[in-house]
Amino acid sequence: MTQYIGFRRWFVGPGGVRALWRFGAFLALWYWLIDTPYGVFALVVKVYNFSDTGFTPSDLLVGEAASAVTLLALSALLVRLEKHRWSWFGLAFEPGALKLFGWGCVWGFGIITLLMLASWSGGYASFQGWAEHGADFWKYLLIWIVAMLGVGLTEELQFRGYVQAALTRGMGFWPAALFLSLLFGAEHLQKPMETPLDIGNIVLLGLFMAYSVRQTGSLWFAIGFHAGFDFFALSFYGSPNTGANGLPLDHHLLDTHIAGPAWLTGGPQGLEASWLVPVLTLAMFLLFRRLHPVARYPRD
Repeated sequence: MTQYIGFRRWFVGPGGVRALWRFGAFLALWYWLIDTPYGVFALVVKVYNFSDTGFTPSDLLVGEAASAVTLLALSALLVRLEKHRWSWFGLAFEPGALKLFGWGCVWGFGIITLLMLASWSGGYASFQGWAEHGADFWKYLLIWIVAMLGVGLTEELQFRGYVQAALTRGMGFWPAALFLSLLFGAEHLQKPMETPLDIGNIVLLGLFMAYSVRQTGSLWFAIGFHAGFDFFALSFYGSPNTGANGLPLDHHLLDTHIAGPAWLTGGPQGLEASWLVPVLTLAMFLLFRRLHPVARYPRD
């Protein structure tokens, strides 16, 4: 009996399953569901052919929708097995969630628009009206909204959801947030043409989104911010992206031309690689602290 109890302590602590095993279970199941011949995408590719880049509107719509549904199911399964509620990792469907999501979208729009206006004021960005018209405009607007909502939901569940909650219990909030934000940045290294500044900015933005989770006790602001940031950068303004080989994504909505010094415009890496991003991110940290001064994480 004593040996059993000692062995059990390797896996279970006062708060339930230990953080390392939670994290390992999440990674193993995520890999199995996404990257194996038995996973979700093995089924998806039977009915949909992805392009070579994987960055067309329909590619992103299908791919991110499949990933978001998979991560929702995986997160729900793990918290159910541990007899927790969705609020355990910040995804409670409660009054105020929609408001947080909406404000996140507004903040995502705000930082990208400030970056765009900075390039425009320097003479490095121009606008020639809409790039899509008529029925195509409404079609691609709907596709982009759903696709970027999928991006926000997928990546926040992947880096600020269950695993953030699991590691927080084992190593504290900020060590877990830093570790996961570094992984968030490292994930983008699979795209060509990435630079240390771009990856560093992604890590900083990841830390800001983690901070929003800490102060609100909810993932909804972070999901809205992430979705709004990507929608306005890539789908609306047509900022370049390394996933599209340093070019704007096809069928973005506004007909823009961005060309100028990389320190300001971000160059082929897009607006997120601008040297202004760290300054704006610091300002967002300070403003968010004033608006949400009391940490509410964890909720459950």
